[in-house]
Amino acid sequence: ETPPPPRLPVRLGAGFARPIQLRRMLREAANFGIEALDLFGTGLGDPNYMQTTLFDEAAPQSAARAAMLEGIIEARDTHLPIVRRFPSLTAWLAALEKDRRPSEIRIALDNQEPVRSIFDVRQQPVRSTVFAIGSERGWTDSERADLEKCGFERRILGQRALRTETACIAAMVMAISLLSSG
Repeated sequence: ETPPPPRLPVRLGAGFARPIQLRRMLREAANFGIEALDLFGTGLGDPNYMQTTLFDEAAPQSAARAAMLEGIIEARDTHLPIVRRFPSLTAWLAALEKDRRPSEIRIALDNQEPVRSIFDVRQQPVRSTVFAIGSERGWTDSERADLEKCGFERRILGQRALRTETACIAAMVMAISLLSSG
């Protein structure tokens, strides 16, 4: 009888992860209430992960949907995030360029070749955020260049390499911080 919490204007793009991690990512994205979770193949990612059966619609309910339902139930929400799948980072970036929003900040987490810390908070208002998170092995040099061409700032979260699912959670928390400070 009460309205659901508002959607967070956050789009999270991530390289395909192991199916068990992907299930957790879907649950947490729904729990945080982000607008969208996009998944894409990366140069250093395992291409077999893209063949996951989590999205198999032949079952009465896909495992992906079940994971997201678990997340929204915990959050007392009623809206699932939009989930899109792309064959590559390049395909995702092309789709993303069509949807650019004003006052949008774009951040790519990169613990190998960052430009600055994720904790360097911007002073200008942020109305929406897009985070890009690589697969388990990170980004290739050409992917870094493509991200920069599309307006992504490469940021480091810390010196440790994180699981894709952990980096996604950190990105969602950072997005909340950016949105509330703007």
